[in-house]
Parts: sequence; structure tokens; C-alpha cells
Amino acid sequence: MLGGLGDSIVATRWIKEFVRQLTPDIRIAFYSANPNQLAWLVNPVNQDVKFFGDAYLPTRPNTPRIQVGHQVQLSSGTIKIVQRYFIDPALALKFQLPQLDPKFNEQITPIIGRQISETAMKLGLRRNNYVFESTGLNFPGDSLAVETQTPSIPLPEKYVTIHNGYDENFFLINENSTKNYNDFQPIVDYIQNVLNIPVIQLGISKTSNPLEVSYDLLDKTNLREVAEILKNSALHLDVESGLVHLATSLGAKCLVIFGPTPWEYFGYPSNVNIFSSSCSPCWWLENDWMNTCHRSSQKFCCTKDISPLDVIKQIETIFC
Repeated sequence: MLGGLGDSIVATRWIKEFVRQLTPDIRIAFYSANPNQLAWLVNPVNQDVKFFGDAYLPTRPNTPRIQVGHQVQLSSGTIKIVQRYFIDPALALKFQLPQLDPKFNEQITPIIGRQISETAMKLGLRRNNYVFESTGLNFPGDSLAVETQTPSIPLPEKYVTIHNGYDENFFLINENSTKNYNDFQPIVDYIQNVLNIPVIQLGISKTSNPLEVSYDLLDKTNLREVAEILKNSALHLDVESGLVHLATSLGAKCLVIFGPTPWEYFGYPSNVNIFSSSCSPCWWLENDWMNTCHRSSQKFCCTKDISPLDVIKQIETIFC
């Protein structure tokens, strides 16, 4: 399985229902670039799981497997799970998607990822439920039980969390990703000084813009602690990221600022999703979509269209 935390959560939700609805006694082996992360998510679902630190399933004839990501390929017998951008012919025919040889993996992501999202949106589906529809499983909702851990730092009874980062597996030539939102500080100031609610920043300093907050927890938590903090958050502010998937899975309300990724596909209906009204998502139109704004010489064309005041007005409807 490739991808970050969001991909892992979306896949684990599907695994949980696959095991529950169809094959409760199944044995599962994960091939993943993030085996420890997946072990944390999947173990509460199925204890009889093995994890391997390899994102690619060895190519062998008649190897039974499921490929989980934007699509799922099913076979019988012992099942090995891997996210790789390959379209099973039956699913390609059903959803009118192009069929590409998986050996051209480096060429597939910008083509298949965007094509699948556009197809899903035409069908009225989103990333969270598309994989269920394509495999005939009932969609159970967005909750996902995960193991949490009490953070070592004492926290207030009521607080707002914020994250402004991107997947560290992406290599960026610029200081920030096109996903980052550069005007969070006035919003943080409003929450702390007007609403009198402390703000906690989560994430890692490598991919996040530091903010002046009540509690700076950049690089100071593990994922289990982050899950516990998000679960008890009065509101989570973020760009489209893995922590939004985690917070939503735990029942936390999120306000999400969308830049280059399509909110209709990645956004959860239970969240407040804010997006540009003047710029269409450029997700995987080009390989460097997280590095460069192709519409304007000015960075972050889409998120610059979203003013802090627009965000504050939405926050007021939640707290006031």
C-alpha cells in the first residue's frame, strides 16, 4: 500500500467491512510503505494480520490478492493487499476507466487518480464511499475505531486543533506545498483572543507552517496521541490531509480548506469544506501539482482566494 495516512484510513474502513460482511475468518497480509501505521489502524479490525515493509506485491502468476486504494481487485484464497494504481478490467468496464499495465506505475497516478475521482463525482460518490460502491459492499459510515494514547502534555478541557501540512513522502522543491494555507494566523488569533479557546498545533515541522498557538505540539506526539487529542477537539482546522480523515473517523468536527484537490471528492459531508470559487482543482493535472500553481505566477492561487474572514464567519456559526 502506497500513500499516506488518509489512504490508509480509507483502505482500512473497507477492509473492516470486507472482513465483517464476507469473510470473518480470512487471513490478510499487507505489503505497505508504512507497515507500522497500518498495523495500528488494522489490528483492532483483524488480529490475524501480517505486515511487510514493501509497498509492491511480488508479481507472480495467479497470486490471489486485493488491491485497495481508489479501486479494489478481488480474488479467492489467501489475500494480499496492496494499493497500486491498477484497474481491474471488470471495474474498468463498469466505471468506464482506462486500463493500463501496472508495470507503468510511474505514469499511472496522474492519469488514473484524477480519472477515478471525476468518475466517482459523476456518480455522486466520494473517496470515502466509492470503493464500497465499486465492490458491492454496504457503506457503514465514516467511523473507525483506533487505539489512542493519553498525551504526555496536560491539555485544557476545551480546545481547537489545527494542522497545516502535507504528506512528507512528497518531494517538494518549494518551501511549501500548494496544499498549505498561508493565512491561518489571523484565524488562530480570533479563536484564542475573541472566543478564548486555546489552539493546539499538530503535525511535523518538516511539512508544516509553524503558528503562534497556545500549545505547539509539532514533532511532540505520536499518532496514537494525535488520535486522542483529535477525538476530544471542539473543532479541527486543516487543509485536506490525513489528519482530517483521522479526525472524521473519530467523530470530530473539521473545517477544511481545499486548494488543489477537489472538495467534492475528498471532502466529508459532515465537515465544513471551504474551497476557491475562482479556480478549479489541479490535482494530478501535472506531476508537480503539489509544487507549482500552473494558473498564476503567484503561489497558491486557489487558497489565496479564501480570506481569513471567510473562514472566521464559518467558525462563528459553529461556536456562536
